[in-house]
Amino acid sequence: MEDIPPQIQKTGSWTPKKENWESEIASIDTVERDRDTGKLWAFIYFNNNKRSKIGMELVYKHCPVAMLKFYERHLSVFSIAPPRGLLLFALRLAGEISGGVLCV
Repeated sequence: MEDIPPQIQKTGSWTPKKENWESEIASIDTVERDRDTGKLWAFIYFNNNKRSKIGMELVYKHCPVAMLKFYERHLSVFSIAPPRGLLLFALRLAGEISGGVLCV
C-alpha cells in the first residue's frame, strides 16, 4: 500500500448516502472472507479518499457494475483440455473396454 496516500490508508465503514454508488467509487481494492463467519467483505476506495470495508450484500445492491469489473480484472481463464497423449490413451482404453467400438 505504499502508493496510497496516508489519508486513505485507514479503513472505515463510510458509505455514500445515495442509492447508486457507481459514480462514487474509485476502485474495489480486494475481497476477503471472514475466517470465523465466512462472510465476504469488499474493501472499496471512494473518490472522496475514504476506504471502507463493506459487506457484499450492500456491494451487490449499490455498486454491482464496479463489483463485476473487479471480478473481470481478477478472472483467470485456463484450458482444461487434457494433454493429447492422455486423451489418446483414454480413447484407446475406452475402445478396449467397449470391445473395439468407440462410443463418443
